[in-house]
Amino acid sequence: MEIVLTYQETVKDIKKQFNCMFPYLKLEFFCEPHVVGQGSPFQKMVPPSTLLGEIHGILREGVITLVPESSVKDVEQAFQGHFGLPVQVFRKQKDVWLETTSTDFLSLAEQNEMGRRASEVPVRQVEEQY
Repeated sequence: MEIVLTYQETVKDIKKQFNCMFPYLKLEFFCEPHVVGQGSPFQKMVPPSTLLGEIHGILREGVITLVPESSVKDVEQAFQGHFGLPVQVFRKQKDVWLETTSTDFLSLAEQNEMGRRASEVPVRQVEEQY
């Protein structure tokens, strides 16, 4: 999957494209990069309506290619290193979104599958009453 990153694209646009490919993952943008292995403070999260070019005032426009086999760490580093966009990947865990900081070495596909399994609603067996 290719995502085009331009000054006029909004954070919401990119998040939506990412989530279409990986429905149990989401991408969040921050105004500062995070330390590898650590989370980002929620106060530094960029609002969805923000244009990509407004995050730092400068954006290296281009295309980022996301493949399911890419590790979360590589994806986060590509957004930051190539485009100057600090991002963090989150995984769905039932009704909660968790930062993937301790599992950044896993691929996007593996993370997405973990989120799918963790978010499945178990089917309750109804006992027949006699």
